[in-house]
Amino acid sequence: MTKKKLFWIIGFLFLASCNNNDKGFTPNDAVTTAFDTKFPSATNVEWERKNTYDVADFTLNNLSNSAWFDNTGKWYMTEVDLENFTQLPNAIQTAFKASLYKDWKIEDLERLDRLNADTIYAIEVEKEEQEFDLFYSSDGILIKAVPDFDHDNDFDDFLPDYTIPTVIKTYIETNYPGARIIELDHENGGTEIDIIHENRGKELFFNSSYEWLSTHYNVTVNEVETTAKQAFEASIYKEYYIDDIVKYETPSSNYYIYELEKGSTDVNIKITIEGIITVE
Repeated sequence: MTKKKLFWIIGFLFLASCNNNDKGFTPNDAVTTAFDTKFPSATNVEWERKNTYDVADFTLNNLSNSAWFDNTGKWYMTEVDLENFTQLPNAIQTAFKASLYKDWKIEDLERLDRLNADTIYAIEVEKEEQEFDLFYSSDGILIKAVPDFDHDNDFDDFLPDYTIPTVIKTYIETNYPGARIIELDHENGGTEIDIIHENRGKELFFNSSYEWLSTHYNVTVNEVETTAKQAFEASIYKEYYIDDIVKYETPSSNYYIYELEKGSTDVNIKITIEGIITVE
């Protein structure tokens, strides 16, 4: 095989590999009719295929939008690019200004409207070499803060999932009464569920048999059990600044992860509710 032909084949395969999402295609009539009915004032409409969804990118009310449909024309989610902080609900503005990230630079703002599910707001923040995506409910509850490694701002993980196993639903209803299920994600052979319970975001993990493995959520210093708090105050880390405290609940034990810093030193420590400290 000649070098010229080999290079041509490699180039073709490269271009094909870059085209996982089919852009510029025309969806079927059911999808376009559903779109026109839901967004009659949309302009600059372009379609692309993402996995099994038909996604319309368009402009509405001077904002960029992306709407997700299945091939029957059923709408699932719309991503709306917000232009400034004041377009967020007042509850989120207040919560953000009181958060650990209040002094970080805001890079991007998104609203995710979803079918039969809570609306979610995403705030992308940056500080020095760190970037995080903060996910808030409409009532200002921080659901989770996720390191933004890939910078793709693709929120297909938040597409409503109505296949939550009955055993998981029953567990949540029994152990977290009144919880609102925000997101479901199947990963590493298990299931991760984000919920809002008792006015805070919590993440639950289940194994492949849908057995509960753990729950974790952020807490304040005042919420830490006395024995664990006293252990920290008597430790060599007592002069460190506390960036964050996350409580973990598991079938066998409960413990806290303290994220600490002092000058240029960062350290994470684990404190059990009995006050035993180890470095993570």
